[in-house]
Amino acid sequence: MRRLAFAALMCAGPVLAHVNVSPVETAPGAFQRYSVVVPAEKPIPTTRVEVQFPDALRVREVEARAGWRASATRKPKGDVASAVWEGGSIPFGQFAEFGVIARNPDSETDLSWMTIQTYQDGSEVHWIGAPGAQFPAALTRVRAPAASPGLGERVLSVTALLLALAALLVAGLAWRRAAKR
Repeated sequence: MRRLAFAALMCAGPVLAHVNVSPVETAPGAFQRYSVVVPAEKPIPTTRVEVQFPDALRVREVEARAGWRASATRKPKGDVASAVWEGGSIPFGQFAEFGVIARNPDSETDLSWMTIQTYQDGSEVHWIGAPGAQFPAALTRVRAPAASPGLGERVLSVTALLLALAALLVAGLAWRRAAKR
C-alpha cells in the first residue's frame, strides 16, 4: 500500500507555487509597502518579472533590488502603472521578493496583481487568472479595520472592573470580620 502511494506521488506533476502579494489584507487610504513574492518552480531560473499594478492602487515607488534592473511605466499623473525587473536570477526552488510603496484606494475593494514570470529559456507563466484558476493573479483585499471599542464601551468596561474590585474588597472585609468572631 505504501509503495502504491509513493508511486502515485512520484508520478504526480509538480505542484506550482503561486505568485503572492503581502499583505493580503490592508486598510483603505493607507500608505503600504507591498511585497510581490515570486517562486521559481521550474528547473530553470526566472530572469524577468513584470507586474501590472491594480488600477485603483497608487504605486509611488518600486524597489531597487540588488542584481536586478527595475524599470517602471508611469500613468499620466505620475503613479507607476507597471514595473519590470530583469537581469537577475531566481534559481529553481527559491523565491524573490519585489517591493513597491503605494497608497491604497480610499474605499474597500479587491486588488488583482497581474504578473508575468519569464524563465531563462524564454517561456512565460502568466499569473493573471481569477481565484481558483491554474495561474491566478495575486489578490489583496482592501477592507476597513474592525471597529475598536468606542469611548462609551471603554468607560463601561473600566466601571465594571472597578465594581468587581470593590465587590472583592467588601467580600474580603466581611470574611475577615467573620473570621474574628
